[in-house]
Amino acid sequence: MWSYKHKSYLKPQAPKTRKSLFVDKSFQLKYTNIAAFSTAIGLLFVFIPLFYYMNQNYNLFIELAYLNSPNIVTNLESEKFGMNTLLVATFLGQILFIFLLMLKLTAKIAGPLKVLKNHLKLLSRGHWHAPVLKVREDDEFQDVIDTYNYFFLSFKENLKQDLESINQLKIDKKNSQSHKVWKELIDTKEEQLGIVPVKTLTVLSDVEGHDSRHVS
Repeated sequence: MWSYKHKSYLKPQAPKTRKSLFVDKSFQLKYTNIAAFSTAIGLLFVFIPLFYYMNQNYNLFIELAYLNSPNIVTNLESEKFGMNTLLVATFLGQILFIFLLMLKLTAKIAGPLKVLKNHLKLLSRGHWHAPVLKVREDDEFQDVIDTYNYFFLSFKENLKQDLESINQLKIDKKNSQSHKVWKELIDTKEEQLGIVPVKTLTVLSDVEGHDSRHVS
C-alpha cells in the first residue's frame, strides 16, 4: 500500500515567491491590527514619558541659554526639533515594522489553510482528480499538509482499486436494474478520478479553477 516515506508524493515542488502579502485579507488584517495596536499601546508607555521629560529638559536649557548664552539658543531649538522628529519617526517606524511583519507571518499561516480549504471543497464535490497540495517551504503547517496529501493519495488509490473491482464484476446485461446500478457506480468513480469525456473535464476544470485558487 502507501508508505509515509514516499516524500516525492507528499512534497511536490512548491512555488518560491508570493505575489502579494494578502492571502486571506480579513484574517490577516484582523490579527495584524491587533498586534499593531498592542505594540502601539506598549510603545506609548515608553515614548510619552521620554517625550515629556526630554522636552522639559530642553525647555529648561533654552531658558538658561537665553539668560547666559543667547548664541546657542538656535542650536538647542534645532536639536530639540530633531530629537522630537526622531522619536516620532521611531514610534511610527516600529508600528509599520510590526504591521508588515505580522502580514508576512499571517500569510504563512493563511496560505496553507486556504489551499487546504479549497482542496476540501473539491473533494466534497467528488473531484478526486484534483492535484496534491503545494505550499511554500517557509509556510507553516508543513506536517499537516504532508499528512493530508498522504491521506488524499491513499484514498485516491482506494478509489482506483474500487473502480477496478467494479469493472471486474460480471453483471448480467439482461438484468437491466443490476446493469444500471453497476454502470452508475463505474461512471461515479470515473468522474471522481477524472476519467471522463473531454467536455465534462472542461467543466470540472472550470469549477476547480474557480474554487481552488492557490494564492499562498
